Amino acid sequence: MKMLFFLLLSLLHVGLPSRITFTGTASISCCSELEKKVKQLDRRAEINALKAKIETLEERIANIEYKKTGSCGKKNLALNKKCGQSSYKDGSACGLAVDGNFNTVIHTTYFWKNNAWHGETNPYWWVDLESSCVVKLIKIYNRKDCCGKRFRNVEVTIGNSLAYMKFCGYYKGTATKGEIISMSCREPMVARYVKVMMKDQNTEDTILNFAEVQVFS
Repeated sequence: MKMLFFLLLSLLHVGLPSRITFTGTASISCCSELEKKVKQLDRRAEINALKAKIETLEERIANIEYKKTGSCGKKNLALNKKCGQSSYKDGSACGLAVDGNFNTVIHTTYFWKNNAWHGETNPYWWVDLESSCVVKLIKIYNRKDCCGKRFRNVEVTIGNSLAYMKFCGYYKGTATKGEIISMSCREPMVARYVKVMMKDQNTEDTILNFAEVQVFS
């Protein structure tokens, strides 16, 4: 009977709240490390849930805007728009990929080591369309002069903010000089940003360089 009593008491203790108050002047609070970790996980879950709600709301707003404005037209949505990339080398500004000139190229940083060119891990480039549009087709024009095979293992994502991007398409490669890579999302999605990233951990020849990117609605 004593063993059963202590067993029930221990189970009851697990279900009790972490604050224990005694009558009189003393009040004792106890909180185990496990309970602290559980509370931290709960907070993270709440933050992630809130982020997901914000993302859903942004998509709904974008869809409403799309219904009002249409598909943003048939022209190239990326032309002369604001852009960025993970790194720059020798003044290869990201805008060279949206300037309408197919003879200029952008490229991320690189260096010579062990008789080979090396770059960074997961180099990327992005463009801001400046308004939310239904993105149906993305065309990437590989450079014509050389190094076409560098374009490989490339993932294209789109979204209404760079913090929340969704998968559109993937190109395994390797590409050839001057090749035009056409990529259509499985389902047209409303987006403001388009991002091109080389998903490669090997730093040898991981240099993102191409001539132009076009985005169509």
